[in-house]
Amino acid sequence: MSIPVASEKKLLATEDFEAVKVTHHPAILSLSLEALQSAKRDLGERREKLRLILVENRRARVRRTAREAASKPDEAQAGRRKQVFAKALRRLNHELSRREEAEARARPVAQRPYSAELNAKKAKPTNARSPRQESAAEKPARASKAEAGEPKASTSKGGSKGRKSATPKPDV
Repeated sequence: MSIPVASEKKLLATEDFEAVKVTHHPAILSLSLEALQSAKRDLGERREKLRLILVENRRARVRRTAREAASKPDEAQAGRRKQVFAKALRRLNHELSRREEAEARARPVAQRPYSAELNAKKAKPTNARSPRQESAAEKPARASKAEAGEPKASTSKGGSKGRKSATPKPDV
């Protein structure tokens, strides 16, 4: 669920809100790549601090009395503030990936790092054959092995896999 900008402004301190405000639509498009990456690091650090506060609160909740819990109203909003930073990070990551894709599309195909691999997979050698194809010279060699008395592999299609059937076959 999205959090309106007005709610973000109420939840966060002025300094924190300024860091989050640049991740919204009109402002994020004007940021340079370096500014996006530094904002990502900054917001990640802020979210991590709030995450640690939440973990400590969860651990301390068992040891506290009701009166002590009521004296810390800031703890109730820590989870919502963390969500605000997480959503801002999501917007930054999306913008970074969007710019990366646009840059990759702008590059010529020959300069793309993966294009040589794709071209190699698409191109088939002219003398290549599938593993099931055999040359004419290999077919007689296989036939001569069978004639030499080598044991023949079972080729039944019944799916019994070498097991004896439950019903005996009548002798004819």
